[in-house]
Amino acid sequence: MIGTITAMLLATSAHADPAGDDANFLRSLDRLGITYQSPDSVIASGRAVCQLLDEGKTQKDIVQQLRQANPGFTLNSAKNFTVVAATAYCPQYL
Repeated sequence: MIGTITAMLLATSAHADPAGDDANFLRSLDRLGITYQSPDSVIASGRAVCQLLDEGKTQKDIVQQLRQANPGFTLNSAKNFTVVAATAYCPQYL
């Protein structure tokens, strides 16, 4: 699953501007200085965080996996990404 997140973070595509939860997620990433190549891909990655939480992974597990799959992620960036994703898409895990 984390390989999927990595691929999504690196992929590019052109689609309509996101709205609702997706727009809030992107704004939160922007405010934190977390960059991405494609809104669609990073949204899919954010939603994948919730899938991992659904599977029983802890936030700590996800942060570690994000950092392993994305060497450019600092510990703080990976934590922030995980929390922002959970806040936007699956707040029941916070």
